Amino acid sequence: MFGQNVRVHFVAAPLMARSGVYNSLFDLIEQAQRDGMPWTGTLGMRPDAPGTVREHSAVSTEDLHLHGLPVVSEIREMLASDENYARADWVVTLITQSDMALFIDTMAGRRSRSTWIAYIRGLPWPARGEQSEARRQTMRVLETVALRRAREVWVTTETLAEDVRPWAKPRIVRAGIKALPRMNTSTDAAGPLVWAGRLDVDKRPELFAEICTLSGHSGRIYGDGPMRGQLQASVSGRCEVMGWATPDQMWSGASLFVGTSYREAFGRSAVEASLAGLPVVIGDRYGAARLLVTDPEVAELCIVDSADATEWARVVRRLLDDPDLLRRVAEHVHENALQLTINNSVARISDRISELSASAQQSAALIAHKSED
Repeated sequence: MFGQNVRVHFVAAPLMARSGVYNSLFDLIEQAQRDGMPWTGTLGMRPDAPGTVREHSAVSTEDLHLHGLPVVSEIREMLASDENYARADWVVTLITQSDMALFIDTMAGRRSRSTWIAYIRGLPWPARGEQSEARRQTMRVLETVALRRAREVWVTTETLAEDVRPWAKPRIVRAGIKALPRMNTSTDAAGPLVWAGRLDVDKRPELFAEICTLSGHSGRIYGDGPMRGQLQASVSGRCEVMGWATPDQMWSGASLFVGTSYREAFGRSAVEASLAGLPVVIGDRYGAARLLVTDPEVAELCIVDSADATEWARVVRRLLDDPDLLRRVAEHVHENALQLTINNSVARISDRISELSASAQQSAALIAHKSED
């Protein structure tokens, strides 16, 4: 059972926003279905999750109300009533608590561990300082135990692999986003700086606002999340908090995408901006940094290894003041972003699952042959 006949089911729960993982699940399933592959998905959403609602006949969505470890049982109940989950040849989990739910399901005999893949899309436990040390260590231990039961553990980037490698042995399976037409000439230094993502502490939108002030350039913050009210009350007149918008609204008239996140496993917004033709300035721990910027000379122009807004503003100002450098960065990241489309992501996932399926069938045939002897 290979290629187009394999039923792959994705599970992402709980999700606090309709942003990165939410859109990735829909993008993967929509593209796979267009390619004739019967991929399906289950989403568990927080009732107040912000973002644009998407629907597809192959994706079921339920609200999840419990928090902490009890939500794992709620996820298992949700999956128990999902026919696509029950019929799937392979299950791919995208969220930590979903990993834990699959771990328990495989222990209980509901699913086979040999057909479960944990696809890590972000650091699967709190980073130091984000929550209490006791909770951070507990989550890491529980997730590590769960991951060791999966057939394979995947990550989207080498940066994320480095973060989890002491506790797991991940395989890099690059993510991708919907292909986007080029809509920016990458020469309009007068346009606003743009930031886009979930408005949360690890994304550092407040650093972007400070960069706008120090660089003397206008900026727009696109997105939603727990920091929105705080940002609206505190940012200077040079920076606007816009909420979510369409790609055309975000990218077409902008000058630079600035990605300040210190914990970005992949970075859909940076890839999307690059596809749209924008030059980017991003942090060295930004997941897609090594995928978008592969030339050391270009890296010196647009990769920032600092939390100091002054250094970020210097890098931004240098590009804005030199159209040739601005264009050079834009062309470089655009070319590399063309390899990070959802079509390529679906192909990578399909190819790897086909390899795993073939390996399992060969092993089963070998065991059967030995038993006959």
